[in-house]
Amino acid sequence: MQRFLLALLLSLPALSAAEPIIRDVVFPGAKGKSIPAYLVIPGTRVNGGAAILFVHWLESRSPDSNRSQFLSQAFDLARDGVTSLLPATLWSDPKWFEQRDPEQDYDKSLEQVADLGKALDYLLAQPGVDPNRVAYVGHDFGMMYGLLLSQTDKRPCAWALQAGTTAFEDWYLLGRRTLSEADKQKVRDRLQPLAPLRFIGNLDRPVFLQFGVRDPYVPRARTEALWNAAREPKKLVYYEAGHGLNEEAIRDRVAWLREVLGLKRADSD
Repeated sequence: MQRFLLALLLSLPALSAAEPIIRDVVFPGAKGKSIPAYLVIPGTRVNGGAAILFVHWLESRSPDSNRSQFLSQAFDLARDGVTSLLPATLWSDPKWFEQRDPEQDYDKSLEQVADLGKALDYLLAQPGVDPNRVAYVGHDFGMMYGLLLSQTDKRPCAWALQAGTTAFEDWYLLGRRTLSEADKQKVRDRLQPLAPLRFIGNLDRPVFLQFGVRDPYVPRARTEALWNAAREPKKLVYYEAGHGLNEEAIRDRVAWLREVLGLKRADSD
């Protein structure tokens, strides 16, 4: 179904010149490597248009655990004049988590944050984009690395964040059953400077947090810690859903983005 939807969306530009256009692009990362991404642009360009950087989740069993996750939402918002970039990440490869070198988690995390900065560079260089109307949307690792990005990159004016946790070791220690408690503590100590909980309170832009009440990876104590640390203006909604959230969460997110970016609804007169 995911492949069918992707093929359908990619074919839509041929149907009407006014329809949004999806381009398969590459941009230079922080270390010169080429990073693939989907660039979604309005069918009719307008100056002063909003922009969104969408960063996907990690769920190796899901067909949308890659840059296609937010594609339908980006397409919908392009009808309102939004230009979006959906880049590949470290975790786009479904085998990445199990095959990665844990000793490189810290350094690779810093490199990923730098790559997200390059993604914003590329997005904001697109014709017609207003640099004061750019939002960041991130799910799971996309949320957590976004919070790291927020410490050095103040360009996003709004942050829609879903199903992330307070510390990277919560996930980077998953499955590492053979580690001694002393070695686990070394991992915690190494990754602690990157803990998203340390940074969310520094955001002085609108923040929308979304979590599932049946999420096996993000317990309620973690979500409440993030909420309590966040500054106003902020919004939090829980959904009857797991880690992937649900259609209600998508509708709420798109509506919030339309409001905070000052968009005219696609179906309005």
